[in-house]
Amino acid sequence: NQVGCAGTLENTVIIEPVSIAAGATVRGSIIGPNVSVAAGCVIEASIIKDSIVNADCRVQSMTLAESILGDSVQLIGSPRRMNIGDHSLIEMQ
Repeated sequence: NQVGCAGTLENTVIIEPVSIAAGATVRGSIIGPNVSVAAGCVIEASIIKDSIVNADCRVQSMTLAESILGDSVQLIGSPRRMNIGDHSLIEMQ
């Protein structure tokens, strides 16, 4: 794993600086720069930059920039700028 990346990375591009905690999984995504991903997160098929993704979030098929996600947030869909609280479910079609 790359510096600052203790989680599982599969087919993912990392643009430092990035911190990916142990217990996080990132697949088929572009992460960074300036991104923090907490433990328990699963990120798939997404592009995330300049953002904080807190614990136990699921992000799929999203483009996020300048965003903060609280704990246990699920995002599936299209790009936005977001500040989302804990235990939220957002679906965008």
